[in-house]
Amino acid sequence: MSVTLDKALIYTKGLTKKEKLRVMKARQSALCLITLGMLEKMGYERGTSLKIPGAFAFNATCSGKLTKIGLKTSADRWVGVPRDGSGNWGLLSAVDEVFVVTFDDRYVQTRMQVLAFDPKVLITMGEKVYAAAKKSGQTGIQWIPIDKHEGRSGTSMTAGHLLPHGKMII
Repeated sequence: MSVTLDKALIYTKGLTKKEKLRVMKARQSALCLITLGMLEKMGYERGTSLKIPGAFAFNATCSGKLTKIGLKTSADRWVGVPRDGSGNWGLLSAVDEVFVVTFDDRYVQTRMQVLAFDPKVLITMGEKVYAAAKKSGQTGIQWIPIDKHEGRSGTSMTAGHLLPHGKMII
């Protein structure tokens, strides 16, 4: 699927931190709306919001089966796996299916990709990354790459990359 986003939703060079955050939030909303439309074409019927702060998550049905779906965006092909205030997994522990919306190229953001994941897989990988981060004295949100990065090390690489664990939707 080829998607062309307004350039104001992609380029952040020369913007203040506050302006960059505004652009990233607008891009996140645009990508999620596009993905929801695509999921509807695949037979998903979106229901009510799961009301998870800072997350796109909904009750849904697909082929008559009830499910809970969550959407995550990743313009740079790295997926944030945040814990909520109580140390739980927020969106990941509340849904049955996670759809990660990204671009096939982090530098040329014109062709959108959507990958489906079992949230339990992301939680297992996230646990490994957070354990390595804790051991290294790192705090804050941790990230897992979608792609393999040869020769790169660090806490985010501890669990490997996500691509082999996902199903390409588009």
